[in-house]
Amino acid sequence: MEVVSPHRKLGELLVSLGIITQQQLQQSLEQQKKTGQKLGEVLLNLGFVDEELLFAVLAKQFNIPYVSVSEYGEIPQNVLSLVPERIVKTFQLIPIEYDKNTNTITIAMSDPLDLYAIDTLKELTKCNIKVVVSKKNEVLDAINKYYEKKESIEEVEKKAESEFESGEAKVVEEEETAELKVEADAAPVVKAVNYIIEEALNHKASDILVAPQEKQIRIRYKIDGIFHDQKPLPKKLLQSVVAR
Repeated sequence: MEVVSPHRKLGELLVSLGIITQQQLQQSLEQQKKTGQKLGEVLLNLGFVDEELLFAVLAKQFNIPYVSVSEYGEIPQNVLSLVPERIVKTFQLIPIEYDKNTNTITIAMSDPLDLYAIDTLKELTKCNIKVVVSKKNEVLDAINKYYEKKESIEEVEKKAESEFESGEAKVVEEEETAELKVEADAAPVVKAVNYIIEEALNHKASDILVAPQEKQIRIRYKIDGIFHDQKPLPKKLLQSVVAR
């Protein structure tokens, strides 16, 4: 027996409801193979369905509610911090709510049948995942709003490492206590530390844990009593970060 994917089930459902023809479904599936796009996107791009109708079908058949992210209001930083930025951008989704009692994150995404994305979220967050469907442009706008405000920690780290390796900034050794304060004011260190503090404030973290490990500095924010790992820093920055 052929195993039918959730996307194929959606297509067959639309055919059975008379929303698209079998020929349109076949054309969409062929286009999907060429472009690598999701079936819902192909159907929309070809003009075979519109978003409102597609969402109505999803809501009825798969019990997936529709939420307008643009009208949802401000998303708390402690909710945004539950899902890594790289996951948000890779799968084009955004967390909008967190229920502490049930340990459930509500995720808005334009493709609520993306089981791989949902399984990845469950594995990474160790939370239950509730999915709501939203318009793709609204999800992307929200991602730009909440995640494109400032230079990423990856960029800060890359610049800091570059300056240390080029000799523009000096690595502070433990015994150089007399120069510690001066070296701690080096631009890359200041920027990295300021970034960590700013992000902690944005996430409403009660504590920042800086833990040196063998090859890196582990950074963790305590949010609502739970520690959340952030992007680590190079071990070579340890003394300057602590001094700062």
